[in-house]
Amino acid sequence: MNLSFIVKQETGLTLKKWIDCRLDAVIKTLLVDSSNYTLDQIAEKVGIASASQVVRFFKKYNNGQTPNAYRNEIFSKVGLPLLLDDSCTKL
Repeated sequence: MNLSFIVKQETGLTLKKWIDCRLDAVIKTLLVDSSNYTLDQIAEKVGIASASQVVRFFKKYNNGQTPNAYRNEIFSKVGLPLLLDDSCTKL
């Protein structure tokens, strides 16, 4: 068995979709839990080349919402960091 097969069997997602989902969750966690991080710092931490690529990736997986809009929305609703739902998989 290869990794793609195992991920698909366990999660119902392709390997790429699972990785993207996990990356989205990590970016969201960094946006909320480390609110002083810039997008450049987040990009560096997750291995993306630039802040603009983080924005493009984030918008693709979050209905066009920017990372900063997401961060502002979370803090305006609660005023402090939330525990994020891990909706990607059961892995």
